[in-house]
Amino acid sequence: MRLLNPYTFKGETYAFSESNLTNAIYALNDYPLQQGYLEANRYIFDLLTLGKSFEETIGSDKKSFSLQYIDWKDLGRNVWHVTEELKVERSGSSKHFIPDIVLYVNGIPLVVIECKRPDMEKPMSQAISQHLRNQQDDGIRPLYVLAQILLSICETDARYATNQTPEEFWQIWRERQPDGTLASKQTIHALKNESIQDGKYWRALQTNPERRGQKNTVGTSSDGQNWTVTAQDELLYSLCRPERLLDLLYNFILFDAGTKIVARYQQFFGVRKTLDRVHHQDATGRRPGGVIWHTQGSGKSYTMVMLAQMIANDPEILNPKIILVTDRVELDDQIYLTFKRCGREVVQAKTGRQLAEYLQDNSDAILATLVHKFNAAIKGIQSPISRENVFVLVDEAHRTQYGSLNVKMQQVFPRASFIAFTGTPLMRREKNTAAKFGGIIDSYTVRDAVDDEAVVPLLFEGRAPLFNVNERPLDNYFNRIAEPLNEYQREDLKRQFSRRETLRSGEQIIYAKAWDISTHYATTWKNTGFKGQLVAPTKQAAVRFKRFMDEIGLVTTEVLISPPDDREGSEDAYGSINNEVLVFWKRMMDRFGTPKQYDEIMRAQFKTNGTAPDIMIVVRKLLTGFDNPINIVLYLCDRLKEHTLFQAITRVNRKAKGKDFGFIIDYDGVIEELAKTLELYADNFEDFDTVDLEGTITDIRQQIARLPQAHSELWDVFKTITNRQDRPAFQNFLADEAIRDVFFERLSTFSRLLKLALSSHEFVTQTTDEQQQIYRDDLLFFQNLRKSVINIYALAVDYSQYEPQIQKLIDTHVTADEVVQITDQVNIFDREQFEQAVANIEGTASRAHAIAARTDRTVTERMDEDPAFYRRFSELIRDTLEEYRQERISEAEFLRRVTAIKNEVVNRPADSLPLPLQHRPTATAIYGLLREKVRGQVMTDLLAEWSVRAESVMDSLLTDDDRPVVDWVNRSEIMNRLRYSLDDLAWSLNDSTDTQLSLTDIDDLIEQLVQVAKARY
Repeated sequence: MRLLNPYTFKGETYAFSESNLTNAIYALNDYPLQQGYLEANRYIFDLLTLGKSFEETIGSDKKSFSLQYIDWKDLGRNVWHVTEELKVERSGSSKHFIPDIVLYVNGIPLVVIECKRPDMEKPMSQAISQHLRNQQDDGIRPLYVLAQILLSICETDARYATNQTPEEFWQIWRERQPDGTLASKQTIHALKNESIQDGKYWRALQTNPERRGQKNTVGTSSDGQNWTVTAQDELLYSLCRPERLLDLLYNFILFDAGTKIVARYQQFFGVRKTLDRVHHQDATGRRPGGVIWHTQGSGKSYTMVMLAQMIANDPEILNPKIILVTDRVELDDQIYLTFKRCGREVVQAKTGRQLAEYLQDNSDAILATLVHKFNAAIKGIQSPISRENVFVLVDEAHRTQYGSLNVKMQQVFPRASFIAFTGTPLMRREKNTAAKFGGIIDSYTVRDAVDDEAVVPLLFEGRAPLFNVNERPLDNYFNRIAEPLNEYQREDLKRQFSRRETLRSGEQIIYAKAWDISTHYATTWKNTGFKGQLVAPTKQAAVRFKRFMDEIGLVTTEVLISPPDDREGSEDAYGSINNEVLVFWKRMMDRFGTPKQYDEIMRAQFKTNGTAPDIMIVVRKLLTGFDNPINIVLYLCDRLKEHTLFQAITRVNRKAKGKDFGFIIDYDGVIEELAKTLELYADNFEDFDTVDLEGTITDIRQQIARLPQAHSELWDVFKTITNRQDRPAFQNFLADEAIRDVFFERLSTFSRLLKLALSSHEFVTQTTDEQQQIYRDDLLFFQNLRKSVINIYALAVDYSQYEPQIQKLIDTHVTADEVVQITDQVNIFDREQFEQAVANIEGTASRAHAIAARTDRTVTERMDEDPAFYRRFSELIRDTLEEYRQERISEAEFLRRVTAIKNEVVNRPADSLPLPLQHRPTATAIYGLLREKVRGQVMTDLLAEWSVRAESVMDSLLTDDDRPVVDWVNRSEIMNRLRYSLDDLAWSLNDSTDTQLSLTDIDDLIEQLVQVAKARY
């Protein structure tokens, strides 16, 4: 420390006093372990990275100077040591734990490594387990409280973490080149082979007394041979070479609310690439920006913190102003708290006016704000803020920030660097949005995260309720409701409310799903510590799901929704419809007081293990930006699309102890939409190369160039109208349907081109404000004209007035007997399996599978009631499925056969039975069993007569006043009398016919008859 810390005073160089050097060493050992192990480790981290001030006396002057424990800039001034098999005494014991390798910098142990042989059982788990054991209060905490990075290696596997990291969060490292591709192993290969062949390294190892006398069998026996680079070689080289180790320690470790985080490799390289980019400036002083696309669950918020810290501390970037912009309150609060907990001063603007003041002051505090406040603030800023080194970090930037707001941002901050973060993959059609921010800086896809085991894979399973529609009353009541409408409007109304989106909100459909979800969760995850999330299509559906699931009683539920407005609930002309949503909301406000408290408490309960609810029911809440590692299953009862669908399914991919997969149970047929979404999302960085992005900008310019022509063509529709202020003249002119169609088409084109133009910085800056206002005013005029024309000429029905009445019909007359499994569980990131599942669900085959599944379930459930009858159909279903799988029959034949089987099972033909058995189901079941035993040997009338006698025996013994005797199955006297009576009947069958049933046959028959009795009585 003396050599590292000379200080200068009045032109002279001095060394720290011995007492201060001693105090500096004492400070390292004075960590506050009584405040907690991690807090003590944070104290050491701050000491190492910030240094410590000491007062020095120079002559008659006293002045404080900062002492550093490590030279973070000039690596060569530090001293590096490695130990093996370090014996460390355990706390409160004379025994020792022995870490395999410890790396020291200036005598301070910064890295601890546990090594295991790859042929051990679960070597990686054993290595990590030893680290966790060593950090317990009876372990060797005095060593680990100083350490900052931990490694576990076993030759073929290697992972890293930091203090108190649970096993499931230990990470692999993938070295990247500056262009983002994986680094070559050539350097590591050369270094490994050189060190093995060089005797000086072996001699260094022999300084360990336990190695003295050992022979260097590795180096001498393999002279001239190449050694394979292993996973542990790559990790050691990537993390433990001096320049990388100190960079990682100084810049890429955070403490957040009792948790310590070390950067994952994509965070490290993403931040480094961004810094390299912003170090360049153009002629105006502006620094380039871009998009960091890191998938959900990859630590995007922490990446923002690390980048902001490094920008703030970069000596090449003077007085930076950093602004964090997000589009939702929960994200704004989350980022604000993350920065604050990580030790950065953050100002959270509460109003647009307050934000405008912060934006224009000269403070270097980090600003956090919502996008709509940012929009309001920049409207109030009269002149551009032209200061240098402004950095606008935009979170979840695939949303509104890509449009006109991006242009406004650039107008207010013409020299700012805009850096966008998104966790949702950019779609291929959104290449222009990436270009607006300056292109993609770094990408880390969801497939990367799954491959790295940073998130758990997602298993998809499709289920569906089988709809039954009571058509006659439904049609009758519908005609009454639609009576005021003309024929066209009536058909349009029917189309609107016969769609699946309406049917799925039917009360009985929701009830069937609620039963299936309750049973599925209760038998799979109840009391395991994991929770589930249900996505409902509407707030009314969410409230109904809770009502039904509470009645069923297998799981606990809560509903988290946004405040309803007064339109969500009404009364119709045919009767009162309960304002379910409004009633529910009032109950929540009585319970929690305010919407904010309701939201916060629900979130906290959902994230807490061991407390209700088991399942959180939502509509749009918690689908983005909400991490809950114990959320293991997503029940999808809404047809989500694109960004929203992708965000939703990744709610269950966060890692947790004992969580190997996240599960998506789809009740609304989104598998094809999910396949399209995954296909639309760009999966790798190459989809957005520089040339491609430049071409996108060219395409935008060509589109915008058409705007004046589109504007002229729109007005040309009305060229015969001389008074442009005469609105009724415009309305009357559009009475002609052909002219209306032309107007609608040209208005659509003009609207689309103007929206695109206003999102272009080039257009906004090069087009006069007057001309832009003309475009806006004309668009507003024509849009209002369109609305009035639609109303005047009754071009659309106001469906809202009919919705409550139609919904009541659907609740009553659309039912679902059961929910069937449509697809087996499939990993959505296994391309081949998932594509096959999508193919299977489409078309005729999917209907046939659903019918077969439903029929087979009926057969199984009723097997004991009539074993012979249902056994035959079970075999028929199995044989038909097998023939289809073997491709011996077509999809059409598959559907025809299973439909015929279903019809026979449901509508059992009575005319094929002997007359005595008509309308006697128990005797019919007995008759079926007899036919199996004595087929072809006895006349059917005799068997039918015997079956009726057997039914009479059961009736006399097992019923009392036509009701089953209570608990007869467990009453031995009744059971014995039943068996004796049936035994006598069986022997009488032998006496009265030519057949001779063996003792074994009679015993089997009696046992089967007893099972029939149990099923039917």
